[in-house]
Amino acid sequence: MKDPILWMSNKAGKRLPNDSYSSKMFDFVMSRYGKNIPWEQVRDEIYLKYQVNQEDGYTITSKKLYCNGCFASGINFASSLISLFYGEGDLKETIKIGTLAGWDSDNPTATWGGLLGFMYG
Repeated sequence: MKDPILWMSNKAGKRLPNDSYSSKMFDFVMSRYGKNIPWEQVRDEIYLKYQVNQEDGYTITSKKLYCNGCFASGINFASSLISLFYGEGDLKETIKIGTLAGWDSDNPTATWGGLLGFMYG
């Protein structure tokens, strides 16, 4: 399932507007995955890049929201990509990483669990 997941992810990633933080998050996580950086390190890098340094136009921290916007769709999108890429189509691994990666950890586990269930049949 690794190859179909990565193929589908790359196709979907091309649909994101190039100047959006979502596109930049996608490219960042995919590049780190491609370099075999451990997912835990990528998770920490996402925290620093987007929640601390507010890079690529992701400015939720400046809004001073509860839990630093841990529920916001942007940071959860980045986190979910970690579990999708590093899970490589393995349902248990994807759910494990999605849960441990943090932020709103039930969202990616449900989303990718449903996607993988659909793909497995």
